[in-house]
Amino acid sequence: VGMKNLGCICYMNSMLQQFYMTPTFRYTVLMADDKKEPNLVNKDNKYMIDDNVLHQLQKMFGFLELSDRLDYNPHEFCFAFKDFQGNPVNVAIQQDAQEFLNMIFDKLETGLKSTPFRHILNSVYGGKTCQQLICSNCKHVKSREDTFYNLSLEVKNMKTIHDSLEKYIAGEVIDDFYCDNCKKKVSTTKRTCVSQPPNVMIVHLQRII
Repeated sequence: VGMKNLGCICYMNSMLQQFYMTPTFRYTVLMADDKKEPNLVNKDNKYMIDDNVLHQLQKMFGFLELSDRLDYNPHEFCFAFKDFQGNPVNVAIQQDAQEFLNMIFDKLETGLKSTPFRHILNSVYGGKTCQQLICSNCKHVKSREDTFYNLSLEVKNMKTIHDSLEKYIAGEVIDDFYCDNCKKKVSTTKRTCVSQPPNVMIVHLQRII
């Protein structure tokens, strides 16, 4: 079963289909029970829609799993998925896929908070990066770990994803940086490494630099 493109929502459909194709995530979402009644809202005085993103995602995954139809119409999901101003998805406007990814993860984290599956996003898609500052004089390394759910890689002038990853971890040299270890200003390399890869890595390609 495919997903119907209602206009300019290919960015959304492609991400949702990739979520569906991750079995662990798919079946966890289908099993989750947020203990909430359907939040029925009258749309255009024509029909009632459950204004709950988690419920709509469950409905979508159920149709993709079991329906014999050629495609699934995501219009109810688009209505339930609100932006920061509380507006539903405008299907006539192309949006950024990475922004959609961050927003849906935030909404699902909230929706799953009261369930036993509240850590599923981190378990499947969460990894850790290590921000490093390396002193050129004493070689002291100052590091900090952060959680990430997608890796943003440059693709301009890169032949393979390995080239993009090498560029990602190459870092940059900062002059006149005060080193706490050798107590003076030195040149320091600032870089980001992947210290703990996720079980399923989402890569965002920076097509526009």
